[in-house]
Amino acid sequence: MGSWWNGHKITSGSIPPINVAQQILWELFKLNFRYEFFALDARAHVPVEDTNRPPRERLILACFPGRASLVAAPLQSVREGLVAANWRARRSFAVAMRTVMQTWKGFPGYGFHLTKDVCDLSE
Repeated sequence: MGSWWNGHKITSGSIPPINVAQQILWELFKLNFRYEFFALDARAHVPVEDTNRPPRERLILACFPGRASLVAAPLQSVREGLVAANWRARRSFAVAMRTVMQTWKGFPGYGFHLTKDVCDLSE
């Protein structure tokens, strides 16, 4: 008896190959971070009466590669988002995370807005 993960058969009676185990752990860590961030936002966010603001879920999804779902952490995004080696590849995700966090209780930059476009920001 076994299950399939990303094209690999996983059984309870054997340890998967190291590369498969690393991929599974990476996905678990990545998804855990996304759900913890989502839960933290639900706890810390102070709702603001503003009908022009995008839905909260869309703001949170913008913090992560793929931006489609909290349950998807494709392996091809392993070096994207906040962990990208190049700061230019990270900046839109960092700004998106700041946008989410600026409505949290106690956020020091509340009311502070960026005056530049994300692509104009420097390291």
